[in-house]
Amino acid sequence: MMDAYRQIRQYIRHWHRSANSKGHGVHSPFLFDFITRVLPDTGHGPQFSLPETYRKELLSDRTGFSRVELGGGSRLASKTITVQSVAKRSLQTARWSRLLYRILHQYQPGSVLELGTSFGVTTQYLALAAPSQTVYTLEGDPFIARQAQERFRRDGLQNVRLVEGNMDQTLAPTLANMQSVGMAWLDGNHRLEPTLRYFDQVLECVHNDSWVVLDDIYWSPEMQAAWHQIQANPRVRCTIDLFRLGIVLFRTEFHEPTHIRLRH
Repeated sequence: MMDAYRQIRQYIRHWHRSANSKGHGVHSPFLFDFITRVLPDTGHGPQFSLPETYRKELLSDRTGFSRVELGGGSRLASKTITVQSVAKRSLQTARWSRLLYRILHQYQPGSVLELGTSFGVTTQYLALAAPSQTVYTLEGDPFIARQAQERFRRDGLQNVRLVEGNMDQTLAPTLANMQSVGMAWLDGNHRLEPTLRYFDQVLECVHNDSWVVLDDIYWSPEMQAAWHQIQANPRVRCTIDLFRLGIVLFRTEFHEPTHIRLRH
């Protein structure tokens, strides 16, 4: 419960310190476009029926398996669990998945990297948002990786490349294969050192138009510390703090580092 209380306090603080999502007082044309055209949630549409149908199936699937837990983001205590229990705790919500879809669909920055496939619901959003780009997604749990791979095949998502194994070993060769990263969605570990290490590796492959999006930046003091260190990186030109997600941009049009908090 202390974790929940801490996050509530952090959210209240964020709310008081953040700007509204109308674009008032924003001088950057790029940020104004993002805030007014991309950030507003358009709700559920037919383009999202594929991942949301899959989500419903996962949330009712009582198949049991032994979980291989490699990251730091799960609160599950038992290793023998069900698909349903993991899905309830690990799937990104539809609301935030739609935002990732809108960012990728609007800006089309290039190839996509996802750290933490889970069962692949958010992966589907990413693949549908940029069908001409390859989505590389990394998953450490063999059972979950097989489930996701089978679903991608079944749903005809040919632009997804799933890499199974510990991200500590699979990230570097995946980045070497990609050469450049248009969007990176970092949701594979919720601890300070791995988060910063993965970010530094991705940083070697970003370009002016790249997006790096981190999940749960207020999950724990460690994640907050990671977020603040990322904001201070000299290559980072702009960050957008949405409380749940942190967005990192490298656009040289930001002559001075720009950090904004937005309510969403």
